[in-house]
Amino acid sequence: MRFRLRQTAPPSITITDPLPSQPRPARRSFIMPSLSPRSATGNRLSQSVNNNQAPFRIELLLNASFEQDDEPVYCPGSVIQGIVHLKLEEPIKAQGLKLVFKGDENMDEDNNTFPGLNPIPDRYFAIRTFLWGSGDEKLSRDQFEELSAGEHAFPFTIELPLINYCPTFNNGLFRSTMVLHASVERSYRFPPVSRQVFFQPFVETRTPKLPIVQELSTTGFAVEAEFMSQAYRPGDLITIHFHLASVPRSPVAEIKITLVCHTQISYNTFHHANDSIVQRVQVATQLEDPTEPLTLQFRVPSTAVPTVTEGSHLRVSYLLRLQVKSVGKYRPYKTKLDVPVTVGTLPNDIPVPADLKPYVKEVKEGPRLERPRFLAQIEHEAPLPIYEEHNRPPSYNDLMGLS
Repeated sequence: MRFRLRQTAPPSITITDPLPSQPRPARRSFIMPSLSPRSATGNRLSQSVNNNQAPFRIELLLNASFEQDDEPVYCPGSVIQGIVHLKLEEPIKAQGLKLVFKGDENMDEDNNTFPGLNPIPDRYFAIRTFLWGSGDEKLSRDQFEELSAGEHAFPFTIELPLINYCPTFNNGLFRSTMVLHASVERSYRFPPVSRQVFFQPFVETRTPKLPIVQELSTTGFAVEAEFMSQAYRPGDLITIHFHLASVPRSPVAEIKITLVCHTQISYNTFHHANDSIVQRVQVATQLEDPTEPLTLQFRVPSTAVPTVTEGSHLRVSYLLRLQVKSVGKYRPYKTKLDVPVTVGTLPNDIPVPADLKPYVKEVKEGPRLERPRFLAQIEHEAPLPIYEEHNRPPSYNDLMGLS
């Protein structure tokens, strides 16, 4: 495997010359369709709820810029805003309305592949607050507050610390989750409700200044693969240009590109590794002329889990597997090349914050890792009343004598 930088300008398959120019080889393109990432636009507030009609539910408000499958996605330093809704047909008395936010990683409780493997979960954090009522568990029932009949909304705000927790993940064997739990304490009218919070860590997406060229060669042919980067984000389009380095002994008949996700899970003495195909494009072609390049494209799925290199129990890495085959006179010639790639979350070449910390289970020296925290709700003052016409203050034109 050889790595080198090509000094020519990067090829483009979307820009055409407006003026006549020197003839260039025709470029054949094949595009693998894929879902584009869903993102919120503008400053709209979108809501994510399980059941809009449920009498007791948690609603998450999205005022950031990213969502996936209609769910808000948060990152280190994010502010989570939401509302706990409670609809009462008659008044109730209770200790209070408790909201718990916790995150942990553990082997999945429904795991059937390795029965008997049920370690204790490693908890990232667990915090709680009371949105209404009292947190004093010693209160007697006659000291409980009463909540009137009707619809009630209890807003909350949570600030996440600048800590790179593992991304939200669940492959049926291992899970990393953040969950909100709401409960009406010491009242049996409503069962507790839960809501998952989706999280993605900061992962850099670094791009080189020049295209990267890698060669796949065997006895029958030599093919150069050229692409712009080895780092992408979910939803990004991966474009690879193939061309023959020389006239082949036999024409190239098939090119295949596969995006492979390698997952490693370690828990105490348990270790498990697995490769899964995330995306694949395969093209039957007749590539025999060095002056005829071939372009293949496909998208990184919008649901791809980002690369994880510092997880306590989970590691996620990706590679592009390039496979080329020709049909020889007596036997086919085949070769393949694995190229490591990164699936990041930050825009291209944006560094992570300088004070970002990796998550570690135990801190041997210095202060403990910061936890998420509930922020006090800001109660906005009522707007001033509208001026009566005879009490309206003078306008700018009146003051300047322009009216």
